[in-house]
Amino acid sequence: MAFKFSFQNFEQLLVPEFPIYGLYLEERKVKIFCFNKEINKITKVYQFNLPSGIIKEGILQNPEALKSFFLSLKDKIWRKEKNVWLILSLPSANFYINHFSLPELEEAQFKDAIIFNTQMIAPLPLEESFFDWENWGASYKEGEKEILIALGIKKQIEPYWEILKSLGIKIVAIEPVALSISRFVYNFIEKEKPSLVIDLRDDGVEFIVCEGYKLIYFDYDSWEEIFGKNIPPKITLEMLQKHFSQEIPMILNYYSLKRQKTLNSFLFLSSNDQLVNFFNDWLNKTYSLTPLSFNLPPQLKNLKRDWVAVVGAALRGLIPRRRDTIVSLAPIQTEEDYFQSHLISIISLWFKVLTTVFASFALAFFLFDYLMFRPTQAKYESLLKTPLQQTVVLKEEELNRTKDEFNTLVSKVEKINTLRKDFSKILADIFSLGSNFSINIKRIFITDSETFNLTLNGNAKSKEAVINFKKALEEKQILKEISLPLETLVESPEGVSFILNGKI
Repeated sequence: MAFKFSFQNFEQLLVPEFPIYGLYLEERKVKIFCFNKEINKITKVYQFNLPSGIIKEGILQNPEALKSFFLSLKDKIWRKEKNVWLILSLPSANFYINHFSLPELEEAQFKDAIIFNTQMIAPLPLEESFFDWENWGASYKEGEKEILIALGIKKQIEPYWEILKSLGIKIVAIEPVALSISRFVYNFIEKEKPSLVIDLRDDGVEFIVCEGYKLIYFDYDSWEEIFGKNIPPKITLEMLQKHFSQEIPMILNYYSLKRQKTLNSFLFLSSNDQLVNFFNDWLNKTYSLTPLSFNLPPQLKNLKRDWVAVVGAALRGLIPRRRDTIVSLAPIQTEEDYFQSHLISIISLWFKVLTTVFASFALAFFLFDYLMFRPTQAKYESLLKTPLQQTVVLKEEELNRTKDEFNTLVSKVEKINTLRKDFSKILADIFSLGSNFSINIKRIFITDSETFNLTLNGNAKSKEAVINFKKALEEKQILKEISLPLETLVESPEGVSFILNGKI
């Protein structure tokens, strides 16, 4: 298959994507896991106890305490890292998912149909939530596509995001823990058959149904939800069996009716191996469900079952950002921040590389001139003291011309080397200013090594935003001699595209 060139492919060759951590928050624990850009290389594994009362039933209760906790955490883990990027896996109580089928439609109609169906079944208004959807492809209903919709409760998710953002920690995506767990199951446990996952944690129990890479269902029950205000000091096996006996038959019936299939296998997750062994046997005998084997690759052979969620989040970090179409319940700005930082890193790195190359050429020319041409020049100057033949005179003139041309080239290269500028700061200022006017910068071209002409290609919501952006660039003196040709302002239903020229 022929390789198709694109800016994204070229960009990936220039600078690999940043390492992205998985961060999972429980009620009493924080887990962090990171692959070093490859699934067989692990760089960071951390677990910290979270003081009680900060998170309750998945909802943040004490933002200031969590901010203080992450401040100390950042100093321990990421003290030397300039950029920290996360996939944030939050308790499922902050989210809602559902899925439905739609017939084949034109793209615009297809999106409208998704939003309409979501509004019909969503438990809260879309304006009060972060909303995303994922096309799962062909449905079991002939001629239709299956769509996953996901909602995140904005007022519950934003405090987590704002705390991390205030500390300079950047979030690439936010997802429910159930989605992180289902990704782990798909990658390491079972790729095809539907599976029931029972995740027994310190703060409650969560039931998850996954089918291949698809998250079909999740339901989190806290101990307070199960027992009311009078939570027993010790939760016994009999209490868990009673609750499982109420929930599991309903889940099996739901899946059978919803998917027209039977659910025959399960995975039990807990930090206690004795509990795992007990319920593997009990569920097998009671519901004829087959326990899935927890056999992992060598790099994860010592992984405990209560680490499944954070590893599942870290797996998403291995997906190239431009190919990650999985639902994310976070502000759109998180994706834009990643791409802008990545682009700035590319330009900064390769400007330094080119500057080093030019400097090396200048040094080579200088040494060549010093070791070769100057001795030759001295030799001919001594010969000038004696009468020369006409042919020798002509030869000397030719060599002098060559020398002068060479020295001119050397001076130009040295001049180029002196014109170094801090492009990282300039581009960061342009992107930062652009975000104030909702400007989306698509491409940046830099030409002419002596004057550093710069051309921005982007789009905005209106012509007024573009003009205000130009005025701001002039007022802050980020660019000089700025021009915005009117013929480059092109209106479309999506907004206004423009081309802006200036000098650095």
